[in-house]
Amino acid sequence: MIVLVVKISGALSESTTATRSSLSSRGVTYQDGKLSVKTDVAAPSRDEYIAQTRRALEQGARTVSQNPGAFSTGPAE
Repeated sequence: MIVLVVKISGALSESTTATRSSLSSRGVTYQDGKLSVKTDVAAPSRDEYIAQTRRALEQGARTVSQNPGAFSTGPAE
């Protein structure tokens, strides 16, 4: 029984190591409980972020106004 537990533990350890190295080669690291992803895309500036958020909210408002029945609660009137 103890031998089985040791073998399973070793297999899990090898699997974890293989997964970490595979993710690391893709720019994803997990260390000390923190996930880090490296990309070659620059983060948006403050103005770009605000503009994207505004466009998303405007699009959501248009969707709700075009489909009032889909977002209502209670019986249809």
